Amino acid sequence: MKVYYTNLNTVRFIAASFVVIHHIEQFKFLDNLPNHFLNSFVLLMGKLGVDIFFVLSGFLITSLLVEEKQEYQNIAVGKFYVRRILRIWPLYFLLILLAYFIIPHIPEFKIHAWDISPKSFWPSLLLMIFFLPNVQSTIFNFIPYSAQLWSVGVEEQFYLCWPLVVKRTKNTAQLKRTLIIILIGYIALKIIIKILSNHLPQPGVITTIDFFLTDRFQVDCLLIGGLFSIFNKEEKTKRLLTSKTFQIIVYVATLFLMLSRLRFDNFFWTIYAVLFACIIINLVNYKSSLINLEYPPLNYLGKISYGIYMFHPVIIVCTIRFITHNSILVYLVSFILTILISALSYEYFERFFLSRKRRFAMIESGK
Repeated sequence: MKVYYTNLNTVRFIAASFVVIHHIEQFKFLDNLPNHFLNSFVLLMGKLGVDIFFVLSGFLITSLLVEEKQEYQNIAVGKFYVRRILRIWPLYFLLILLAYFIIPHIPEFKIHAWDISPKSFWPSLLLMIFFLPNVQSTIFNFIPYSAQLWSVGVEEQFYLCWPLVVKRTKNTAQLKRTLIIILIGYIALKIIIKILSNHLPQPGVITTIDFFLTDRFQVDCLLIGGLFSIFNKEEKTKRLLTSKTFQIIVYVATLFLMLSRLRFDNFFWTIYAVLFACIIINLVNYKSSLINLEYPPLNYLGKISYGIYMFHPVIIVCTIRFITHNSILVYLVSFILTILISALSYEYFERFFLSRKRRFAMIESGK
């Protein structure tokens, strides 16, 4: 059985582009070039891009799992894990290999602000290998060219548990209740930890946990995406969420919050996740959607967006250090080269694994 959700590939590319823009300014800043990295909107864009990825993943994965449960009255958890391994692991471990063992030995790529401490090298590497990059970046400093992996770790941790939860629920109504309970519990935990970190005389570890829950473990965004995938199957709720009036309110509210650059402290990710989930549910219901993003070139860029997300830091540094310092050209060359490398990776590296992924597909996503 094959399921295709319109517009989502383009949303992936938009999310990846937000992150690329953020990192172009960051690497210009690290190389002491004229930059806008400390501009609040540029700082916001990086987080928004990752937030979109989280919501999108939660929406799509939950939708496919629910479809599988309804079609087969069961979920083949082992096959789900194999599919995720074949999609995520090849590029993930390639980036670890580059970031830990190859790039550090090339002086031209050195980033002094993120030097790897010899004492933390092996603990850091082990955390990365066992898909805890968000823990690694909380305890240690970011490793150059692999900082973006922290969000991949969050998704992998979610994927490890979520099919088991969906499998144990009897129907979508029970899944929705379970999802809401977990979401409320997680938000309550964040509030409690924040209160403790603000009021304990020596918060220590509590402060680290607060940072981790706020900025390195956005499971609430994935859960919100999952919740809206269930709303998408409830006709009454879907009619409300996809009405023209509701769409206008959501798009205006999202633009207003982005342009006003509000950050909401601990609830930044959660509030934007709800807005992005509202947008996604409308985009997949293309007949009632006010916006259409379903164009072949954008569709393809969305297909290679995982590569764009993974390769762009090293491409940006190559552009800045070997090609140009001109601000406009840095953007132009960085995007062109990143898209080119990502397309080559998709066609000649990732496809090898993706072709095998189909053998384990119960509900296949895509045209």
